[in-house]
Amino acid sequence: MNETLIYNFIRWNHCITIAARRITVILHEPLTRNNLKQDLDVYEITKIPLMVPCSELHSNILAMNFHAFGNHADADHFIIFPKESDIPTSGYSDLRTTHLHLRSRNGPSCATSLIYGDLQLIKEQCGFHIYDIYLTPAVYRINSDLSFLSNITTVEITCPNSTYLMAIAEPQAVLYVQFGYIFYG
Repeated sequence: MNETLIYNFIRWNHCITIAARRITVILHEPLTRNNLKQDLDVYEITKIPLMVPCSELHSNILAMNFHAFGNHADADHFIIFPKESDIPTSGYSDLRTTHLHLRSRNGPSCATSLIYGDLQLIKEQCGFHIYDIYLTPAVYRINSDLSFLSNITTVEITCPNSTYLMAIAEPQAVLYVQFGYIFYG
């Protein structure tokens, strides 16, 4: 860092603390560090109830207190979005005017364990809630051709020339449907 540039061209304040023998310098300059220039990918979390093994009455769901997070593989930081409305619609977020804060990726967290961790790390950092209820029938779209079926017994698949009924034996299953086919749970 060029000290002459800071002294001559950037507005700054200082605060001297005698007892602690410290000087704190506050620079009035926007963040332009190279490691803060990456665009963060936003990962919205859909909580899917999963059956507890060997029990049809119990299900568990990921325990976390945020809706989404922003992350980039080359960034040293990430950001938590507590609510859907906290995700910026303009493509950027001014950290001076928002309640959101950058968080370091150096320590373990729920958000980073969802991307880089294994199940044990996710359990430690996020946790799970156990519920004493039967699973309600639901279909969760994973991507354009994968769906997670929960408590669905029969699926109707419509192809360009015919319709098929498929029985689902497992209480929870992943269904792959090729492009051009439509299914109804």
